[in-house]
Amino acid sequence: MLSNVFALAWSPDGKRIASACSTAGFDKTVHIWNAKTGSPILRYDSSYGFMPNFSVLSLAWSPDGTRIASTCGDKTVRIWNATTGKPISTFKTSSDWVSAIAWSPDSRCLALANADCTAEILDTSTLRILLTYRGHREGVRNIAWSPDGSRLATASNDRTVHIWDAANGACLYIYQEHAAWTTSVAWSPDGTRIASASNDRTVQVWQAT
Repeated sequence: MLSNVFALAWSPDGKRIASACSTAGFDKTVHIWNAKTGSPILRYDSSYGFMPNFSVLSLAWSPDGTRIASTCGDKTVRIWNATTGKPISTFKTSSDWVSAIAWSPDSRCLALANADCTAEILDTSTLRILLTYRGHREGVRNIAWSPDGSRLATASNDRTVHIWDAANGACLYIYQEHAAWTTSVAWSPDGTRIASASNDRTVQVWQAT
């Protein structure tokens, strides 16, 4: 029986859903489902490298639809073939915890939200960190690319959202209107606004430029 669903991600074509969950036996799994019928398509489990005692924390489907990335409490980012379910690559992070991941619009890079107060850009071909963003005072909870890929937004336990230049790592703006941890952040499709959620029980929408 499934329990504790930690993350969901739609395929770009809207035909499949990926879910990260744990079973009653503490085997951490990622499932792929047919979005129309609810039928299971694929299942990734500890035989694919998951450590049984750690939960899958985040999922992200690449915009080109070919790959799924996952983060786990064992300090790893794993990338899978979305059609066959076979592992493509594994990256060991320097942070104790990767809270969230997000694919770049061109499907080349992953943005990592780290518990060590940083965010990073991972080149998924070379598995090298291209940039590290520093400025938050507490752990980063969530991360999102702007639709054009030029900026990143990060939500942190320090109650702020930072907007970064994705190319050079410069901090462009700090939003400081929340009264508690900021837990999630999302861009509007036209890139002009940002919605941020917080443990202060609010969702706030504000201008991104």
